[in-house]
Amino acid sequence: MNYLPVRKLNRLREFDYSTPGDYFVTICVKDKTIKLSEITPDRTGKNTVLLTETGKTVEKKLIEISKVYQYAKLDEYMIMPDHVHAIITILENSERKTTLSKIVGYFKAAVTKESGISIWQKSFYDSILDSEEMYYNAVDYIQQNPYRWQEKYFPENIKLIP
Repeated sequence: MNYLPVRKLNRLREFDYSTPGDYFVTICVKDKTIKLSEITPDRTGKNTVLLTETGKTVEKKLIEISKVYQYAKLDEYMIMPDHVHAIITILENSERKTTLSKIVGYFKAAVTKESGISIWQKSFYDSILDSEEMYYNAVDYIQQNPYRWQEKYFPENIKLIP
């Protein structure tokens, strides 16, 4: 008998994740531990993301994605306290197929190697952004994420600006 839990597949079985296009990716820290940043309101009431040393490593490795994978581009990202959101674009490539899983795997391993600690939960979440509307909704979601974080975890700190 197998008593291990059956893991839910995060990727679509029939989809080729080397297909050129835009992908909205969420990568979580193991056990939702706050390791990457702190979100605090500034004097104007706007939330500011302050990266930890590990968060700075994460940002550095995110930016390196397009250097390591010439057929991949980082479009938009946000480093939250316990997760990262990013839009990764895979460009047309007839020579070598680069998959989204390879890119994310490289990124997670590079952060682990440079920081000296393994912080990531297994796998990652993705959405295929197959329309302009989906792309801009994902950009908006990423940009608004610090506000939603503060609202969710510290609602008493939210001050609405007229």
